[in-house]
Amino acid sequence: MRAAAPPYNRTRMATKTEGIAEARAGFRLGDWLVEPSLNRISRGGAAVQVERKVMDLLVYLAGRAGEVVDKREIQDAVWQTEFVSYNTVAGRVSELREALQDDAREPRYLETIHGRGYRLIAEVRHSTGPDADAAVLAAGPQEGSDERPPYPGLASFTEAD
Repeated sequence: MRAAAPPYNRTRMATKTEGIAEARAGFRLGDWLVEPSLNRISRGGAAVQVERKVMDLLVYLAGRAGEVVDKREIQDAVWQTEFVSYNTVAGRVSELREALQDDAREPRYLETIHGRGYRLIAEVRHSTGPDADAAVLAAGPQEGSDERPPYPGLASFTEAD
């Protein structure tokens, strides 16, 4: 008998700021080098550009590596207040698999857990130490990002607040 899926936990809904330091510094996913600030993954001299939402999806899953992540949680974390169809997540997962040259039937990076969500199964290694901190500072905000606050004229809270 199949175990029931855990209930959807909206209070656990993530924000794009989770894991941002690791994301800007880049990380390794198996034998791929992931560079979120450039929307690029590379391996063995070959580089693949991915769309921003595909990279956001990968960064979010890397922050939860090894865990089964519900599709609704992914949708809330990556698309936040944007209205998107339920199939949008599946479409971006498909694009991510294509970029990683992964096979849904025999996954090496991203596993589908039918009826529940997705799980990143490849090893994720984040850079750490002083060199990584310098890379984070050098990366700065993404150029060309169309991210803006949902309420014009209001500033976000900072850690000082």
